[in-house]
Amino acid sequence: ATDLEVSEGRYTGRISGEYCIGAGKLPYMRRFCAANGSDLEESYYYGDSIADLPVLEAVGNPVVVNPRGDLRGIALERAWPIMDFK
Repeated sequence: ATDLEVSEGRYTGRISGEYCIGAGKLPYMRRFCAANGSDLEESYYYGDSIADLPVLEAVGNPVVVNPRGDLRGIALERAWPIMDFK
């Protein structure tokens, strides 16, 4: 998740570091994997929107859940698992 800036024990309303969306999630994920002895090729990621595409492309096990917009078509083209929940 995006880290929020704290100054003197209070939130400032600004973010600290990178905005965690789309490709901005990748640095966080790489650090998490490195800290936990894993890598993205072994990881699973569950995404539902086109904003998740950079991460879905980076992991070894992408899974699309209730995809919105163009993501379903991309998942079908790439033979990624699709999970639909009603």
